[in-house]
Formats: sequence, C-alpha cells, structure tokens
Amino acid sequence: MWVRPYRTTENKIDGAVMVLFDVTERKHAAEARYRRLFETSKDGILIADAETGAILDFNPYLVKTFGVTRTNARSLKYWELDLFRGTDFDGDSLKELHENETVQKLISARTPGGGHAELEVIGNVYTEGERRAIQLNIRDVTERKRNGDGARRLGDQAPASQRGGWKRWAGWQEVWRKISATCSER
Repeated sequence: MWVRPYRTTENKIDGAVMVLFDVTERKHAAEARYRRLFETSKDGILIADAETGAILDFNPYLVKTFGVTRTNARSLKYWELDLFRGTDFDGDSLKELHENETVQKLISARTPGGGHAELEVIGNVYTEGERRAIQLNIRDVTERKRNGDGARRLGDQAPASQRGGWKRWAGWQEVWRKISATCSER
C-alpha cells in the first residue's frame, strides 16, 4: 500500500491518494523458493513445537538418509526418533532450548543400514505466527570428522619443523581479525 497527499494546483493538501499492490504472486514465489530450499537441502531439517517437542515437519533428507517416515514421526517428540535413540540428544535438549533458545551437540547415531554416523545437531527456537517452533539442522559430519582425526594423526607423525603449522595459521587469523575490525571501525 502506498499513501500520498493529494495537492491542489495551489499546493494545498485536499485529500489522499492510496494505491494498493497485489503481492500474492510475490508471496507465492517466496514461499515456493523457501519450500524448494527446505526440500532440497543436503542437511536434515526438522521442525518441532517448542513447547512440547512434537514433530511438525521434516525434509526429505531425513527420510532418504535416516529412514524417518512421516507416518511414524507425526506422533513422536523429536527426541523419540530412532535417529536420536541412545544419544544424549534427549528430552533435556528441549529444556536447554527453553533456557538458551539454541543448542548444539555432536552425537553418534545409528543409520538404517546398521552403521553409525557422526551428526552435528543445531537447534534454534523461533516464533512462527502465534506459536514458537524449533528448527533442528542435522548435518552428517562423519567424513569431516574422520578426515580431521586422520589429519591430526598425520600431524603427530610430521617432522618437528612442520608441527604447529595450524597454531601459526590460527595466530595469523587472529591478527587478520584485529586488522579487519580496526579498519571497519573507521
């Protein structure tokens, strides 16, 4: 909506001009774009009620990767999923979300094929209309963790002159952050 004063030829305000815009098409396009992001994400996304932990929705990644089914999951709290069974991501995570509005955990979960996956679970509370909801982002970090552990083992075997390279790099990162912060203040 757009409202402007209506002025006469003598430049006196003699009313208002109101223009209404139909935003339906833009709204549908935005909804389709976010639905596509949700549906095609390479991370698991689970939406739950913030008060009860009841599952409201989840994306296809959880179905494909961890065998979560819609018929099963609709009647469960998020921590009751087989994905989280036997991990420390339980009902206490809901209490933590109530207190801090965010939670981040690294868990080892069972996969449908009987294997294990290292998962990073990040939960945030947000307001959706009149109610509060939880968004859980679930990322499989098995490969990253395996590669990181391997790199650490290789680093231990490196000659003394090459050890500590990451510490030096981290030191330069800190110097760069300070320089960047100083420049942005100006």
